[in-house]
Amino acid sequence: MPELPEVEVIRLGLIPHAVDRKIVRISCSVKKLRLPIPQAALNKWVTDSRVHSISRRSKYLLFSFANKASMLVHLGM
Repeated sequence: MPELPEVEVIRLGLIPHAVDRKIVRISCSVKKLRLPIPQAALNKWVTDSRVHSISRRSKYLLFSFANKASMLVHLGM
């Protein structure tokens, strides 16, 4: 599990590459998760939307999109 400073460094590194950019495709490649990811819903809400901001809450990254959708991400290292 990543430490808090590592999550912040990753967030700061993602900002210049992701904010104000359009998501054209998204996929989940890891199948061994505690809960299944609803791929159809993820595609519906995230694909073709622009990343508005990336924030951090504890060890989670919160992606906010221009269409008012949000995605919570845990790095799971």
